[in-house]
Amino acid sequence: MTRSKDPQGQDWAEAAGQCVLCGMCSRVCPTYHLYKEEGESPRGRVVMMQALLAGETVGERWREHLDHCLGCRACEAVCPSGVAYGPLLDGVRARFAPSAPTWVDRFAAGVRWWRRLGPLLRLGRRLHALPALPGVGRPPLLPPQGRWARRYPAQGPFRGEVTLFLGCVASLWDRDTLVATVRLLRLAGYAVRVPPSQGCCGALAWHEGREGEGRRLAERLLEALTGEGPVVTAATGCSAHLREYGAVLGEAGAAFANRVCEAGSLIDIESLPVRWRDAPLRVALHVPCSQAFVWRQPALYRRLLEALPGVEVVTWEAGLSCCGAGGGRLLHEPEQAERLRERWVAALRKLQVDVAVTSNVGCRLHLAPGLERMDIRLLHPLALIEQRIDEVES
Repeated sequence: MTRSKDPQGQDWAEAAGQCVLCGMCSRVCPTYHLYKEEGESPRGRVVMMQALLAGETVGERWREHLDHCLGCRACEAVCPSGVAYGPLLDGVRARFAPSAPTWVDRFAAGVRWWRRLGPLLRLGRRLHALPALPGVGRPPLLPPQGRWARRYPAQGPFRGEVTLFLGCVASLWDRDTLVATVRLLRLAGYAVRVPPSQGCCGALAWHEGREGEGRRLAERLLEALTGEGPVVTAATGCSAHLREYGAVLGEAGAAFANRVCEAGSLIDIESLPVRWRDAPLRVALHVPCSQAFVWRQPALYRRLLEALPGVEVVTWEAGLSCCGAGGGRLLHEPEQAERLRERWVAALRKLQVDVAVTSNVGCRLHLAPGLERMDIRLLHPLALIEQRIDEVES
């Protein structure tokens, strides 16, 4: 049985009715700029969602228009009526989701079981047998998986204990970032706990409309990440979903969400007991939609990077809010994702930088293939910060 409300009582029809059709959202919507159709704007989609929820007849392309949406939520930042577009989109997708799973659904399910998939991916990559994924390309050579210790002691003056959320995609494709995150947190005075039984946060399933699956994954994660201290992440796409667990699990989810924070928010560059490399470095900063429009912390990593000696930070913008990844959209809509990515690649060519950074693993996977011919590395900001350490002071 489908629901008309989320666990916190948000009524979808009521949320859609808050839209006053002013059109301010259209100017910040990447798909509207790409297709130049009203049905590809947030306003157009809200009108379609209102009709669907009311049981009215909608045009034949309504599912296509909704499927194209990246869920970037840039529209929320400019909406004068405060329409909660992201949760509304999730709710409508859940109510009208197709019953048959797609190949993307099956791929996502495989990634979640990373302990089984990881060895196969590493073997396939070494044999150059792993096929490129639409909109993603071949994954980078994975470092040895190794085993995470259950707890890493603080190296600086003790400030508390945090729990590290590994993620599923990040644990496979972004291990260098996770290793750098643990090192920086320890230097900042935090003991880092890494629960062994954690899995997927459920973001992909939830945003694709498979709310039952998304809720089950969230429940399992809450069981794994017990405690009262901060839960830190190094992938804003995951942390943005964790931050809104109240919509998934009600009060229990909201209590957990209050523990979630970005790892970068716990790090103070000037207080770390290290000596920094001061060689000049020009860095292009990409701010993911999840960082800008869910966390509403677009300057978090800029502040950290600008505090590093010798580092010059320039803003990487393409006149669009989203790079085209949009969670699972880069797999569902690869042509759309590539067209949007090209604008970001073209913008980066003009900046003449040494390195580029982004704080979301999905954005990194999507953007990296476009930079292959530019000899520009694409890293997480925390990975770059860790690489700038010259010596740890005793």
